[in-house]
This record gives sequence, structure tokens and C-alpha cells, in this order.
Amino acid sequence: MKSVSKLEYEDLTSDEREYLTDGCGNSFLNVPDFDFGEACRRHDFGYWQGHTKADRLRIDKCWYADMIKASRKHGFVRRYMLKIAAMVYYRAVRLASWKFFNFSDRYLTREDLRIEMEE
Repeated sequence: MKSVSKLEYEDLTSDEREYLTDGCGNSFLNVPDFDFGEACRRHDFGYWQGHTKADRLRIDKCWYADMIKASRKHGFVRRYMLKIAAMVYYRAVRLASWKFFNFSDRYLTREDLRIEMEE
């Protein structure tokens, strides 16, 4: 059986990223992006790829860390406000976004993505 390596966000083409991600909720909720756009796109990809409850928790925690990292380039006041926004976003997503996560018996692959994009 051929071994398939797990698809990573960095492996996606720009077209694949555009297809899979919408940033910070632009298709479901119109929330401010602040400086979290890239963190949200990585999070969207993780939710598409899916798999287990543990994966969802890991993806959410990485997303929170990415938002905190994005806030570090700002001065104290804006950084503080962005950290509050990041916590609010994180908590809201942990509570309500489970229905958008792809719970499945495996991670989705580039082949799954190719098929989905053709439909």
C-alpha cells in the first residue's frame, strides 16, 4: 500500500488556499479580521482536513497561538486589545464551531481536495 504523507497548509497552492479558506469567518460571521487573517486561514485548513476531537483541540490551540504571535508586532495597547480579541475568538470557536470541523476516520488529502475542487 502506498504511503501518503499528511497534507500541510504550507504545501497548498494559492488556488487551493483560496478555495479552502475565507479568513476569520467571512462566510459564516462577519467578524473583524484584525491582524489574524493568516492564522484564520491556517485554522480553516485544519478544520477542512479534520479527523478527531484531539485534532480539533490541537488546531484551535495552534490558531490561538498564531493570533497571539500576530499581535506581538504591535505596541502595548494594540497588542493587549488583540490578545483580548484572540481569547474571545478562541472561546467562541471552541463553543460553537464543532459543526464546521470535518470529523472523519482519516485526514483529508490533496487527492480529496482535487476531487472537491472539481465538483
